[in-house]
Amino acid sequence: MTSEWVVSFYRFQVVKKTAKRIYYLATKEHIDELTGEPDRESFRDEGRIGFVDRLTLEADGVVTNRGRHWSASDHRLYPSLRALRDYIHRNDGKEEVVDVATLKQAMADAHPDRGGTSAAFIAARQKYVDARRRARSSSRRAP
Repeated sequence: MTSEWVVSFYRFQVVKKTAKRIYYLATKEHIDELTGEPDRESFRDEGRIGFVDRLTLEADGVVTNRGRHWSASDHRLYPSLRALRDYIHRNDGKEEVVDVATLKQAMADAHPDRGGTSAAFIAARQKYVDARRRARSSSRRAP
């Protein structure tokens, strides 16, 4: 017996941005996954205004709204439909997991002062920075 997930996508209106938070109107608008356009009429969620941490959303591409129940439509928010698709399909390429120390050594070996090229160093540094960011964000989520 197989089970299938029914996924619904909603869009929320941003009403204010500050340095630390993004405030949104909890009026959800159901959107089509493929086109990103409204699919049905909007639903009203009591006109409540919610907020999420702006730095986390911009750095990680996803933020969990801990003040909302896991089944609420605004429990986990993404900055765009593209970011949501990337998050859903993040392991489709079966990307190899490499530890940060290995990437740091590869970055040092690719440095132009050690015989590498600028392009190779830039690419190696970007991989290192991304891995370090993922490691830090996962350690923040762990209890």
